[in-house]
Amino acid sequence: MAFLNVKDIQGDFERISYPGQKTKGKRFSIKINEPLKKIIQSFLNNEAKPNDYVFPVLKHSDLEEQHYATIENRRKRLNKNLKEIAKFLLSKNLLFTLHRIAML
Repeated sequence: MAFLNVKDIQGDFERISYPGQKTKGKRFSIKINEPLKKIIQSFLNNEAKPNDYVFPVLKHSDLEEQHYATIENRRKRLNKNLKEIAKFLLSKNLLFTLHRIAML
């Protein structure tokens, strides 16, 4: 989702249609439900251009080679913060994982 562009959102926030990063351009199409629509809208503003990223993970000014390192660093920071929250609230370990699930 870090690579999701504004132009990948179809209709009035009805579907996300984007090329997979590791599937040689195979396009994926995901229905946007109401909670997801609210999340996406909270990240967009009226000045968003079609090639802008939806989520503030990557910048177009970054070199392409830096993108995966940036994602990895942010994921590590998120996991570290989740562990701190878990210690405080639950005394258990929490991790953020990303699972690839095709939803057509």
